[in-house]
Parts: sequence; C-alpha cells; structure tokens
Amino acid sequence: MLRVCCLTFDRTTNYGSCLQAYALKTAVDGIETGGEHCSYEMLAYGKIKDRQKHGKLINKAAYFLVWPFFSGFDRQNMAYANVSYLADIEQLNERYDAFICGSDVIWNPAFTYGSNIFFLKFASKYAFSYAASFGRLSLDQEYISSLEDRLSNLREISVREESAAAIINEHTSRHARVVVDPVLLLSAEQWNKVAAEKTSGKGYIFVYATHITDTISKVCDRLSKQTGLRIIRASTNLKNCLKFRTSPCTPGKWVGLIRDAQYVVTNSYHATVFSTIYRKDFFTVVGEDKLGVYVRMQDFLSQFGLENRMICGADSITLEHVNYEQYNEKIDSLIGESYAYLQNNLDKACSEKKQSRG
Repeated sequence: MLRVCCLTFDRTTNYGSCLQAYALKTAVDGIETGGEHCSYEMLAYGKIKDRQKHGKLINKAAYFLVWPFFSGFDRQNMAYANVSYLADIEQLNERYDAFICGSDVIWNPAFTYGSNIFFLKFASKYAFSYAASFGRLSLDQEYISSLEDRLSNLREISVREESAAAIINEHTSRHARVVVDPVLLLSAEQWNKVAAEKTSGKGYIFVYATHITDTISKVCDRLSKQTGLRIIRASTNLKNCLKFRTSPCTPGKWVGLIRDAQYVVTNSYHATVFSTIYRKDFFTVVGEDKLGVYVRMQDFLSQFGLENRMICGADSITLEHVNYEQYNEKIDSLIGESYAYLQNNLDKACSEKKQSRG
C-alpha cells in the first residue's frame, strides 16, 4: 500500500475547505499505482500543540459553536496522522511514502503567517502540490524573494489559478501547472452520496455568503421578486445567523441545498464551483472595489466562458439560463488532465518507494 500524507487546512468550519479535503482524499484513495492501492491521511496541523497560534478569542469561541455541525462529517470521512508536536514532524517520513500539499489558499501568508510547513519543507520522501493557491493577485516583495526556496522541496508544482501559476513562473525558476480544485474530481453522482436528502417544499433561491453585503441583499431581493421563489440561507457567520434567523448546517446539507436550488447567490468560491458541478443557474456577487479578493472565482469562471455570472450589482441579474454545453467539454478535459497529474506523481512516489527497498 502506498501511504500518502496531505497537508491542507484541517478541521475547519468552512464548507469549501472541508469538502475539498474530502474530495482529494476520495480521489487519492481511488488510485492504484504499481499494483498498490493508495491510502490517504491528513496531517492535523490545527491540533499541533507548539505551532504558531493566532486569532482573536471571539473567533475561537465562534469556531467551537459551529464545529459541532462539521464534526460528524469529519469523524466519518477523514483520517489523520498521529502527530502532536512540530518537533515530531520529520518522523512522518518513516510512516508515509508520499506527501501532498493542497488544495485551498494554503500559500496565502495572511492565513499561514509565513510558515514553511505548507510547502512540505520537512518531507524527505516524494512531495508535490495539488491545486495550491495564494488566494490573491499579488504578493509582497519579501514573500516573492523567498518563494524559490519555499518551493524547493516540491518535485512538481500544481496550482488552482492561472494567476498563481503566473506568479511562480515569473518569479522563480520552477514551472507550475494549473489543475482543477479537488471538488471537481468527484462527479455530481459521487457528491450525491454526501448530500442530504432532497429539501422539501417548493423551489427556492439558495443564498450562501461568507459575509453579507448590501449588494448581496439587493440581488437576493430582486431575484426573489422576479422569480417568485423563496429564499433559503445557510451561514457559519454567527452575525448572519442571528440577522436572518438561520443556523449553520452540516456539509452534507450544504451540498444538498445547492443541488436542489433553482438559483444560487453567493460570494464563495466553492459555492460557485458546486453550482457548476450541479449545473445550476447562479450569481457570484463581488464588490467593485474588491475584485482582487475574488481572483479565484475570476480565474475559475473565465476558464469556461462563464464570467457573466460574476456580477457587481442587482442590475446585472439576468434570468437567462447558464449555457453549460461548452463548459462540459472544457471541464471534462481539465479534470482528465488533473487526474493524470495526480496519477503521474503517485506513480513516481511508488517507483521511489520500490527503489529504496532495493
């Protein structure tokens, strides 16, 4: 068995982060290489006791209030490496044959506080990235200057956005290729095994926003008036929950709400991606002054000619259905290339494992 360890955001109360981790695990566990099945586990970096810790007390309190909605999914679907201290990280090389870093915005210094651990600097076995992201259009010069060294331990590099590939290809001697987010590696039928049962009642507009803005509220109100559909909301933001008298839901319920919606309104990258998985009519709402924050949605939608679904205001709403015909061919091609990238790197890891055994 080829034992694979992945480092990404773990035990999060963010639907996208949670589901992309599950998707990569499912994809890797389904790969066979050199006559061996792959076995995937995550490094629970969030539980390492001597890691550098940040965050306000109020955010930590909010996490513990929301985590029960995610804990069952995590316990049922994820497996973790048994490491408690940074000093023990290198011991993982004795237990695993390959290491993956990704996906999500694991290379955004605002979230990792400059740590090299998300670049797998500790790994002495085969290490590569899958769909890693900076989550921004540009980086400060200090980070750029250190990027070559940060990437030095990765055999191959793949990122989630064209903009991330451009940063690496321009500022380092390495080459990065673009692959799809892990959630796209699973089909709608596979996600249906995760999704909750069909939402009862008449059709609805599903609204998922990482933060509610006046623009999103206006878009929802206008769309509801034009279609006559009710609005269903989900959020892990406690202020939003109190304002709209809603509550967080489980990851399975969240997927099901997107699957069964007539329209999806969101400012979330992964809600946008799941809308395309289920071939939904959707609107990704961005602020005119914050387009850089939404670079990942911009990159994703532009790949398939769906930029017109990214809107800046209620006046941009059109009830015209999304034309997925051209998208289908393009995404199938990218998914195939992304699977091939995973397979190729795990094949190389398997070969090195056999060579080391002599």
